[in-house]
Amino acid sequence: MATALAELIKDIEGKKLKSVQDRLKKDKALVSAVYKTKTGTSNALHIAIKQNSLALVDALLAAGADVGAADSAGNQALHIACGLKGGDASAIISEFARASAHTSSDVLA
Repeated sequence: MATALAELIKDIEGKKLKSVQDRLKKDKALVSAVYKTKTGTSNALHIAIKQNSLALVDALLAAGADVGAADSAGNQALHIACGLKGGDASAIISEFARASAHTSSDVLA
């Protein structure tokens, strides 16, 4: 899985949406796999957020990415998104607000 995860991350960093979607369909476990970076650990969703691309974030959420998963510094997806500037930053933050509200209503139901 290490090679497949590295290829997924490479596609995310290259903003290759179709390749990302294809890889996630082929190997559903990639969406929750932990990726080692120079500064700690992260996951595909965190890397996609840092690319400031709503399309990539949406693809990962559709594949079942956990918005509550934290990186090695304790940052969850929303924390990372709040640090973005320009690009799709506000749309990404709004997406997480909707996802969080949906998750909270499921728990309360």
